[in-house]
Formats: sequence, C-alpha cells, structure tokens
Amino acid sequence: MTTRIIFLFISLLSFSFCIYPIAVFHGIVDSCQMKNTSILVNDLRRDLGVHVECIEIGNGFFDTFLKNFESQVKEACEKIKSNPNFQSKFSILGISQGTLIGRYVIEKCNMKGQVMRYMSFDGPQMGIGSIPKLTCGIPCDILVNMTAPLFYRMDNILAPAAYFKYKFDQEYYNEHNTFLKMLNNENEIKDEEIYKRFSSLEKVKLIKSRSDTVIVPRESSWFMFYDSEGKNIVPLEESKFYKEDFIGLRKLNEEGKLFFTEFRDEHVIYNIVEYWEEIVDFFLD
Repeated sequence: MTTRIIFLFISLLSFSFCIYPIAVFHGIVDSCQMKNTSILVNDLRRDLGVHVECIEIGNGFFDTFLKNFESQVKEACEKIKSNPNFQSKFSILGISQGTLIGRYVIEKCNMKGQVMRYMSFDGPQMGIGSIPKLTCGIPCDILVNMTAPLFYRMDNILAPAAYFKYKFDQEYYNEHNTFLKMLNNENEIKDEEIYKRFSSLEKVKLIKSRSDTVIVPRESSWFMFYDSEGKNIVPLEESKFYKEDFIGLRKLNEEGKLFFTEFRDEHVIYNIVEYWEEIVDFFLD
C-alpha cells in the first residue's frame, strides 16, 4: 500500500513539474539486458513516471571492453540524435564507464536535444590510476609499472585504455592519452564549447562508493586524482583542473548546482534508502 501511495504521489508530481526523460549508459562488461541495469531502468521508469531508456552500445557486454572507446561514444551520440525521446530536454544517468559516455554526449554531441541533469555513478572521471582490484602492494605496483606503457598503446582494442592514467607516471598520460584529455579539456588549447556546455547544466550529482575497488582511486568519481608521486589524493579544490575550471565544475559548484554523494558499499551497489533519497530525488526535485 505504501509503495502504491508513493508511486501515485510521484505520478501526480510528474504532471505538475517537468521531470525530464532519462538516458542511461551502463558500465563495462554490462548490457542493458543484464539484471542490475534493467532493474534500475525499470524502477526509475515506474517511480518517476517518465521515459527512461538504456542506450546500448554495440552488442553490450563484450563491446564495452573490446570496442575502441572513441567509437563507442560516437555511436552513443548518433543513437541519442536519432532517438525521438531525446529531441528536447533530458537527463543522463551514467554508470561506471558509462559516465564518460554520458559526459561526451553532453560536451561534444551536436544534437537537437539538450541535457539538463547529469548523474555520475562511480565514474572514472579523472581516469583510473591502476588496474582495478590489484591490491597486493609492491608486487602489483611492479607488475603495473611494467605493463602500463603497453596498456596506453591498446586504446584501439581496449576501452579502459582511453581513460587509463598510471598513478606513478602521469607524464606518460599527458604525452599519449587523447580521449580523456579531450573530455576533461586538459589540452593546452582549451575548448570553450566543452566549458560552455557542461557548465550550463541545471544540476550535477557525483556518486562515489566508499568501498569501491574498481575505480582506482575511488575519488576519481569526484574528479580527484593522485598527486604527481602517485601517493596522496589531491583535494578537488586544490587541483589545477578545478582552480582553472577546465570544464565548468567550479562554476557549477559555486552556483550550488554540484552535489557530492557517497554510497556505503562496493562499486555501483546501492540500498533502498540511497535509491530513493539520492537517485530518484535528484531527477524529481
């Protein structure tokens, strides 16, 4: 009975307030048909009373890992452009790797529709500094140090290579990465359109999971990363990215449009309270 009352209340609100359609981009080795993603999409569709659609890239599961990432984001852009549900104002929910796909749509996709709200759920916004879940200390660091240069060169066949930023050799990233540097507007010549489009968002929520072992460091979900020695996390407000406001994150924060949330569990895991108070409420309020 309580659930029905809540659903009726939200349905009435959807007529009173403008709740935008939502495009969902799932994470790596996932697909729109897999259990966790499909449950979230269906729950949001039911509880918000608006169109919520997962946008599939290629065949989903395998292509998220093995397909060149730049071709993935361009495919996402074309699918949004041709989708009749996203020809006006809409929101984006990005999950893990899908947060970067969603941000590409915001910053670079020349489309008729306009993204108003953006939720990033455990996204590698500033890259991943090591291979996920390798926690064996010095031996793992040695292994990654040996393989990092090779990993950078595999961006044509491995999607995560597009946002790999080895924490102990960030200069190599500066010299060889193309995709994430473009997305974060880190190149010497700044793209004013990226700043304009991202900073014009109505609301942005960045979700970080407290026990995340997939996003390394987990603070990358809040646009933070290691210092040049790869040891300590640089606070967002102290980073060059934020102080010089490469994409407009500082502007959004100063205008009260940027929200930071920490979930309690592992990567992209949420409980019922977090779902209602942090996910549903963001698109509803």
